[in-house]
Formats: sequence, C-alpha cells, structure tokens
Amino acid sequence: MMKFAPSCLPRTTTPIINVSDVRVGCLSAFPHWLDTLAMWHHKEWCKVSPDADFNERRRRLVQHLNGTDLPRTFVAYAQSSLTPCENRSLNRRRIPMEDRPSQPVLLGSISLVTYPRPSGELSPWLSNLYVHRPHRGLGLGQVLIRHLELAAQSHCFERLRLFTTDKESYYEQFGWRTLRVNRLREHEVAVMEKRISPSPLRPYP
Repeated sequence: MMKFAPSCLPRTTTPIINVSDVRVGCLSAFPHWLDTLAMWHHKEWCKVSPDADFNERRRRLVQHLNGTDLPRTFVAYAQSSLTPCENRSLNRRRIPMEDRPSQPVLLGSISLVTYPRPSGELSPWLSNLYVHRPHRGLGLGQVLIRHLELAAQSHCFERLRLFTTDKESYYEQFGWRTLRVNRLREHEVAVMEKRISPSPLRPYP
C-alpha cells in the first residue's frame, strides 16, 4: 500500500484525518464502501453520463471486486480521530487516548479499466478519479494517479488514456497530453494520454 504524508489537513466539522496515515488500497478489500463510491460517482458525473444511474454505477464497481484482475478500483483512506467535541466528551470521562475509537475513512478513488482495440489488444484507461470534497486541495488526486500508474506498469502497459471535460490543465502538470477533443452531447471531451514504462514486477497490490 502507498503512504501519503503532506501537510496537515484543515480543521473541519468532519472527523479529523491524520494525513500521514493516508493509504491507497484495493476496493476489493473494502466492499462495504461500494455504495458510497457509487453515490459519489453518480453525483459527480451524472450530467456528463446521464445514462448511468446509481444502480448502473454500482453494477460496474461490483466488477472491480475481483482481486488482482482488471478492472480494478483503488481507494484512498485514512484512520480518523474523533471530532474536537467528541474528544472533549471523552476527556471529561477520562478515557485514555489509546482507548479512543478510530476507523478507516474513505477519501477518494481511481480505477484502471481496459477496452478492446480493433487490433485485439487491450487499451488501459484511467477512470473514476474522485476525491471527496472535504479533502480536496491536499494532493490526494496526485497520489491516486501515481498509484494507478504503478499498477498499470505492473501489467506491462506502455501507455494510459483518460477523458475529461474540464481537467486538462490538471492532468497536464503530471505529464499527460491531449490527443484529441470529441463532442459528447453538449460537452467537449478531451482524450488524453501518458506514456509509462512497463515494469516486470508482479501485479501491483
């Protein structure tokens, strides 16, 4: 699993996240998050892909619960601490810090999917890059992208593609380039590509 340690998260009314403990792992290890991810994805992309409702997005994610095979979805998560209000309550009850509860909190996702080319080869694509709104602006997207690139390398892929309606400049800073711009309903969609070096290592966890 990949560890991520930038600066501390801002204080919010959501549970406090220790960013030094953020990890990236497979959705197959956290199937109880499937419904949450499907809802996040539906709310984020329902206007771009109105044909895919919540149930369809959930059905697709179920196909990602297959261990090391593709398609695969990776999730960013962290152990949460309690909110300041909850900590004050436990202070009054004199509960030791080591005995206070914590649980993994889902922060975001990314998927590695494949589509067949006319030649019969599989074309790998980055999909479902999503960071939950309270945790955006902290670099989690970059961490998820890097994790997916390593996974693609372990499958001996030499390039990745994605499409985006409004994030070209975001991906360009990580070495992606625009191949073409298509029209999808009323949206302009940029198809982007990044070349990667295949790795002889076993499939990435």
